[in-house]
Amino acid sequence: MLIRVPRSNTLVSRGPVGLPASRMAQAASQFNGVYLRPNSSNAGSVPATGPYSASPDIWLAGTTPIANYQQALATDSSYATSSSNNIYSGQTNLIYVRGKNGATVNKTNTVQLYYAPSGIINAPSQWKNNVIKTDMGQAQGNIINLAPNTIGVCDATFVWTNVTPPPPGSDHYCLFAQFNDANNSNPFPSVDTALDMGSLIMNNLGWGWRNTSMIAATPTWQYTEPLTIPADYPTTNAYSIFIAPTGYVGWDAEFYASRSDSSGNPIKLGRTKVTQDGVLLGVSSAVLEPGYQALMTVNMYSPNGSPPPAGARVPMSVNYVASTPPQLREAIARNLIDTEFMLRLRRYCPEAFDIGPQAWIIQGTYNWETIRR
Repeated sequence: MLIRVPRSNTLVSRGPVGLPASRMAQAASQFNGVYLRPNSSNAGSVPATGPYSASPDIWLAGTTPIANYQQALATDSSYATSSSNNIYSGQTNLIYVRGKNGATVNKTNTVQLYYAPSGIINAPSQWKNNVIKTDMGQAQGNIINLAPNTIGVCDATFVWTNVTPPPPGSDHYCLFAQFNDANNSNPFPSVDTALDMGSLIMNNLGWGWRNTSMIAATPTWQYTEPLTIPADYPTTNAYSIFIAPTGYVGWDAEFYASRSDSSGNPIKLGRTKVTQDGVLLGVSSAVLEPGYQALMTVNMYSPNGSPPPAGARVPMSVNYVASTPPQLREAIARNLIDTEFMLRLRRYCPEAFDIGPQAWIIQGTYNWETIRR
């Protein structure tokens, strides 16, 4: 018996599809401006060839910041590489954007970053408000006065916080980066047809596209707060940053900053078991210069999925480390020594103490408490 299988009428959109070369192919030219490569093989030529959704200039760093990222990601060796595609659910994901100037004059550009569920990438009007902000809460960063044929890295770190799985109809997220300028020469696109989308992807390298893969890493709960050292402080100093969870025995705790300290070291507490109430967990010395700013993320993980009890809290303290004789004398004279904190610190973090005298001077605290009604 011959069985005929009906042909499906369902069409699935997965982005642009390469077609056989036209007999009247458009001659390639250099993109006249700061550009994002669609893939590592592209050197700024348009129309671009696929793959179109693998821009190495949208750099996914996970939860660990890159020290001196504007220099590190602008080297020739870095430009020849690409980050992983991984995005971590429930976390604060750090993202950097870079470009290269294909024009013959210096260029200054704004940089914006968007996310789009894969099912709606061909309809930019549906994701134009999905803006990923910087760790300073701004909607854009900048690449300033970039010389011709030079690589530039956006001056801001983009932070995609508390990422959730994509909605039904999509199986991953796409990231889109946009370069623009004061004259709005590269506005948000008006895409009405499939040809409009094709033109945006192939001919406008002022836009970059990067597909992502989600890694499950969602904490039980999370909070974020800015960490700022006043710009008018006179010197660069060492600070300690600790959390002291209460009501979370048996849970895991972690925290991290969106930027490295001034010595290039990450400010990070790896995932650590809370063994008793009030235990101090954190970083004993982070060198921070005046004007330092970052976004702090604290994650707490339940061992069995249950919520924390009423009254459970996670205070975070930022402390200035006074270690020179003049600093110590002034701290004592002004009654700034927190003896109770010093005793707890010596108990839980003896490695924080050098041979010489030291004192930790409180600079600020955050405190999150679970309230049950």
